[in-house]
Amino acid sequence: MNLYLMEYTNDHKHVYGNISLQAMKNRIVDIQNNAEVSVRYMQEWEERILEQQEAIENEYLDLIRKKLEKGQSIKQIAEILEIDVDEIEKLIKKLK
Repeated sequence: MNLYLMEYTNDHKHVYGNISLQAMKNRIVDIQNNAEVSVRYMQEWEERILEQQEAIENEYLDLIRKKLEKGQSIKQIAEILEIDVDEIEKLIKKLK
């Protein structure tokens, strides 16, 4: 709770009297005010999002491949996975 209060509020009365909390709060403020750190943080955030999207797409590709091997149609696959037929067709092209 103290870390949350330190990072997301301007209420500093919980920090006073505790040297380690004061030092931690000062470090958090330094990081928040450092443009270079902010840029690196955003780049890392974007990379994680891209990795998650890629993992989700790979799961869909695997599911689609399995369903095609079982002889299901594109329309059936789209209904099962609740994805538009056009999106399924785009993913199938990536399989080839």
